[in-house]
Amino acid sequence: MSLSTFQLVGALIGAVSLFSMAEQIWQFGVSSVLGDILEYYRRLANWSLGWIGWPFDWRLTTFQREVLALQLLCSSTLLRSGAIRDLTYRGFDNNFRPAHVAVKALILLTPLSIMVCYSSITDVLTEPFMEEKSGTLSERARPFVFASLFALLALFALNAYGLSAASD
Repeated sequence: MSLSTFQLVGALIGAVSLFSMAEQIWQFGVSSVLGDILEYYRRLANWSLGWIGWPFDWRLTTFQREVLALQLLCSSTLLRSGAIRDLTYRGFDNNFRPAHVAVKALILLTPLSIMVCYSSITDVLTEPFMEEKSGTLSERARPFVFASLFALLALFALNAYGLSAASD
């Protein structure tokens, strides 16, 4: 289980996105250093994703931009790993068939990619797509998921103990 540079950077950005979403939902205190990181991340997300909806005169909220950013990270992880290309599903006759293009598009273009990517830990959502001999979808997404969850845990730990104590 090795991480590519893309997966490592994506996992760090995914962790910041999850941390930012959690901060918006529960509105907990953030240390000054992590507050600056979140502010920079939110400005970058606004710059890169804020244009979506301009023809219809509506704007994405901060939470929607963060979900979209995480969805794009998970979709790109699934694409770069080749897991979507090799995606199969189990039919009613218990035989495996290549997944239809519409199923692949549904996973990549909706927040379902977040659930598919992060459920690779337990194979809950990915089990119907796995062949018995190789669970390629979950095996290929797992390094990204573990790295992003570890980075998220590190952000919470730094927020609680490290950076807030150092800034006082």
